[in-house]
Amino acid sequence: MKRWTRVTITIKNSSDVGLSSLFVDFRGPIRIRPERVATDVLANGSAEIDVAIKPEDEGEFPLEVAFTLAEDRALRDWLPTTYVWLTTLGDVRGDIATKTPLV
Repeated sequence: MKRWTRVTITIKNSSDVGLSSLFVDFRGPIRIRPERVATDVLANGSAEIDVAIKPEDEGEFPLEVAFTLAEDRALRDWLPTTYVWLTTLGDVRGDIATKTPLV
């Protein structure tokens, strides 16, 4: 518990249009580094990003994930947020498991 854990997040793009400079912002009752990542996701493809998560408490908690294109940054507070529920697995190894796939 209270350890940094590396988490790989996969972002899928089911569209026929590629997403260039897609910003991914993370928020929640945890420490996460980096809080914002920029990536490119090809049309009908996927991209992986690595983040480090450090939960402060044991149990389940929501991670808010917001996706924004560069031209939409001014509207990011009004765009939909995806919630991913994470669960800390206790003091055995300080691992984190997810119940919700990020699509």
